Amino acid sequence: MARSDKIILTEKDIKQVETMAAFGMTVPRIAAILGISKKTFERRVAENDNENELNDALLKGRAVASYNVIKATYEMAMAKKHPAINIFWLKCREGFVDKQIDIEDEENYPEVK
Repeated sequence: MARSDKIILTEKDIKQVETMAAFGMTVPRIAAILGISKKTFERRVAENDNENELNDALLKGRAVASYNVIKATYEMAMAKKHPAINIFWLKCREGFVDKQIDIEDEENYPEVK
């Protein structure tokens, strides 16, 4: 049975969605806090109206979360106190890869000068 009354989200709800997404909360948890189902939340995010504030809030919150993680990772890498972060940064941002060098194969072994 379909519901005839549409869930109304207030400006406060929309701002709360942005904040929750910025903290990395999942859609099911955001929907639960709003008191709606995951399916309803996803349907509202996917609506094709010109001013989909819910979708904008979710995207902005996720972007803020990514920014904060990237910033923290960068700061840790620059501090040179966390070698794993430096390795992670080089692999993800600079394309570094782990290569196994076959010592028996001298052609592929770099010459040390």
